[in-house]
Amino acid sequence: MDENYHNLLVLDNCLIDCFTSLYGITTLQCRHCKKIVFHMPTVFKILHLQKYYLSKYNLKFTITSFYRCDEYNKSIGGAISSMHLVGRAVDIAQTFDNIDEFISLASDIGFTTILYYPSRKFFHIDTRQRGIFVNKNHKIKTDFKNTNSKNGQNPGLFTV
Repeated sequence: MDENYHNLLVLDNCLIDCFTSLYGITTLQCRHCKKIVFHMPTVFKILHLQKYYLSKYNLKFTITSFYRCDEYNKSIGGAISSMHLVGRAVDIAQTFDNIDEFISLASDIGFTTILYYPSRKFFHIDTRQRGIFVNKNHKIKTDFKNTNSKNGQNPGLFTV
């Protein structure tokens, strides 16, 4: 095995150990099938975002969804092409006040899509190749129609 590959494996294991020590292994699992699928750069970005909130506010995120299998995703009305299906998305409960700070930091760290659901008080953030861009001033766009949503709820969308 090549030394660089070995070093990457060690780094990957350290990141997963760090993540699971904060949130537990069940956070990475699908609630339906218990399978674990994750995208390592996404895990790294979540940890980076979390480190900031721990150091500045002593606040640990409440992660409500990470990986979802296709069957579970369909059962909850998730988007057909959801990044949760490939471990590149996370839903975080809004347990903090400064929404603009969260959006700005998540964007700076490299999350390409940031969706805020004010009525349910959570953020969906992901690292899809082409992000969702709506409004250059981080304003909520209230006339957005979510065509992928089974229940028709309209999230507020923020530019990243």
